[in-house]
Amino acid sequence: MKPLTGLPVDSYVKVSQEADIPLKDLLELVQQVENGASAAFLARYRADVCAGLDEKRVQDILRRLRDCRDLVDRRISVLTKLSLRGALTPELRAQLEKATDRRELNDIFMPFRPRKRDAADSAIDKGLDPLARALWFQQDGVDIQAEALKHVAPGKGVEDAEQALAGAYAIAARWLSEKPEILRELRKLFRRHCELSVKAKSAGRKDARAQAMDGYRSKVVKVPWQKLLAIRRGIRAGLLEKTVEIPARTASRYLERCLIKDAESEYAPHLKRVVSTAIRKGLSERVKRDALAQLDEMADSEAIESFRKALRDALLAPTAHGIRIVGIETGRHGGWRAALIDGDGELTDYAIVRDDVGPNGKSAKPVNSGLGSARADTEGSDSDTSTREPSSAAPRPTSEEGKRTETAAVDAKKAQPAAADAALSRGNGKQPVRRTDLSEFLRDRDVDLIVFPAGPRPHSTERFIRSQIRRCGKGDIAWHVVRGSRTWIYATSKAARREFPHLEPAFRSAVSLARRVQDPLAELVKSDPKTVGIGANHHEVNGPRLREVLRQTVECAVHDAGVDANRAPFPLLALVPGITERLAKRIVDYRKRHGPFRLRQDLRKVDGLSDRIFAQAAGFFRVHGDEPLDSTGAHPEYHELHQRIAAAAGCDLATLLAEPSRLDAIDPEQFATKGRSVLFVKSAIEEFKPERRHVRGKFEMPKPVVPLRKEEELQPGSKVGGVVSSISDYGAWVDIGGDQDALLHVSQIHREHLKDSRPALGAGDSLDVYIRQPQDGNGRISLTMWQPRSRPPRGKSGGFRPGAPGPFNGPRNRRRRSDRFQRRKPFHRTFGPASDRRAGRGRPRAKLTMSEKLNMLQDKYRTKV
Repeated sequence: MKPLTGLPVDSYVKVSQEADIPLKDLLELVQQVENGASAAFLARYRADVCAGLDEKRVQDILRRLRDCRDLVDRRISVLTKLSLRGALTPELRAQLEKATDRRELNDIFMPFRPRKRDAADSAIDKGLDPLARALWFQQDGVDIQAEALKHVAPGKGVEDAEQALAGAYAIAARWLSEKPEILRELRKLFRRHCELSVKAKSAGRKDARAQAMDGYRSKVVKVPWQKLLAIRRGIRAGLLEKTVEIPARTASRYLERCLIKDAESEYAPHLKRVVSTAIRKGLSERVKRDALAQLDEMADSEAIESFRKALRDALLAPTAHGIRIVGIETGRHGGWRAALIDGDGELTDYAIVRDDVGPNGKSAKPVNSGLGSARADTEGSDSDTSTREPSSAAPRPTSEEGKRTETAAVDAKKAQPAAADAALSRGNGKQPVRRTDLSEFLRDRDVDLIVFPAGPRPHSTERFIRSQIRRCGKGDIAWHVVRGSRTWIYATSKAARREFPHLEPAFRSAVSLARRVQDPLAELVKSDPKTVGIGANHHEVNGPRLREVLRQTVECAVHDAGVDANRAPFPLLALVPGITERLAKRIVDYRKRHGPFRLRQDLRKVDGLSDRIFAQAAGFFRVHGDEPLDSTGAHPEYHELHQRIAAAAGCDLATLLAEPSRLDAIDPEQFATKGRSVLFVKSAIEEFKPERRHVRGKFEMPKPVVPLRKEEELQPGSKVGGVVSSISDYGAWVDIGGDQDALLHVSQIHREHLKDSRPALGAGDSLDVYIRQPQDGNGRISLTMWQPRSRPPRGKSGGFRPGAPGPFNGPRNRRRRSDRFQRRKPFHRTFGPASDRRAGRGRPRAKLTMSEKLNMLQDKYRTKV
């Protein structure tokens, strides 16, 4: 790769103006980069060179310089080609030297590119070039019709003046299409006025997102980048089709103004024909394509910036070191997998804590699973094709041998689910995995936090976990929903298999979920940044540009947060400036053999870590040991300056780190020297401040709105405090610390909490309620604001107040219905014995003899007198 030191002076001047950095500092920055210094090191420890810019701004400056280098290379290539063809003139060279981007450079070079023959080439061969020049320059006193008759040549294919003018129109239209300044203005016009319309195809009629896009119409420049990426995805999937309408009339008027000098002259009608010919020959399509490409680049830039911010927020989330976390993978067949990690992120235990549960709440059985395979994708299915009875149409075996064969086959089919369960309960086919309840798993271990992904049914998952926490008797265990997108990609990667060769991918995914909460930066750097969940439709943007920006974002996040030399895995160590993957593995091996590092200087003992590499990487390592500054970003080469700063603050370094407010009284100018500017001293002082030392903030343990209550606290008649979680027309749902929210019906709410037949409560309101006696026995809890066995207050009229539970008055309070809509009861005439005998007809009787039956018939049909 060519160095950045050989650029023209005007390129440095332009970049310095764009970045607002002095030209002297820019040249020094380029020289330091060419000498091997990283952008992170220069931005953090050489602020005098970078004019106080952060690492991202420094990387943007270097990227802009690389673009200038590519533009210079392209300009040299164009000049060489034109010189070899003999077409390079001083005017053309001047235009090429003034070009500021590749698009403008290509516009200038367009007339000299090889292309297919068209009508303009044929007209030039027929000698119609002078006629086209007469039209183009619009000379006074020239009769265009007479000039066209002079170029009539039947031998060349020009039969009359109309054909001669048509050829001149084609030549002039080419000249019009090759003017760089006209192309530049037309692109601006198209970007402002092009309209986009979207229509759903027949395949997209059944897709909800495609239906939402159907009929969308807007100017292209006003389309949000999110919607534009969604439209791209729909087009790529074959669900949508787009149409871009160009402002043809506006473009024609602009070209006529550029071309026609006098609208009243005789040239005007002919030049309008030239404009229409240029538009018809593809000028508008080419300009539209260029304008849309520029708009796509702008949309990609906005999308990439949004994805960059989302990735940085995920990487720099607070850490939870020292917290024992259980990660639960709920999205895979075979049961929920739970993995427990200790405070250092090491796996201590794992188990299957729940069987598969389908959408209907029943256990999902494996279907025809082979040995060593996971459960089939039949979650929620109650049928098992492996245990069905043979078809009745099949011939039945008649011999004893055939019967034994059939019996063995049926037994084998019945044994397949058990074999599948046994194969599934093995980590790698050798070690069996324990199956237990989640409550038992939590009761026997020290757990601080449970994390689970936001799956398709997060509320039911949370209810189950709450019930298990209450059952185990440890109400202080917290739970949290994490963004577990694409953990399966890491779980099936080579790095995960290398780290946990004895575990199946579902357990690796559970471990990754827990580690994403304990140390997000150390865990997320193991995966592709695009799989972290940066945003929707990220695959629709410019792939190479997105990969470059995300990689730089990961590096900047690592450099800002620092890397713990005693805890970080080798993928995280490899992102330290100057540290390669091989050297990162050597650091991991060294600390395994010799124990944790006590000082940052101990890193020099690692084989291959030279003094030059240590100077680049030392400030980004964190060692929590004997030296206070080793746990900060203070570079060890500037230890003498740090001692002077602490002495000026009137304390030692440890006290200065504990009381950073002492830095407010320090004047950086008193430490500035000829070799160290004020910016350099300010950057050294910033390393002591908490916002620089703790970039990721402090982790706060998630706490439930209402603490979980025991079973004896949720008995009927108990008074409990709760928080309203949601409001509906028929009441309010209140979180009282049970397995799920309880219902406070509108009839059980005080009058002062009612408004227009709706509760005047809001989500988040706290209130005291009583638990009612369950009526249906379905496990749900209903609440009331009225104390049990207390008489509700009466109104002024003596009746019960609205909103208070009243006594049951029977059917008299019901509204009388019309008799004609009721089903009439059949008419029964009173015959035979008394009613007390008729009431006992349904009772079971002993067997009667024939004479007894005849006597009963006579009594039944005997008429009363």
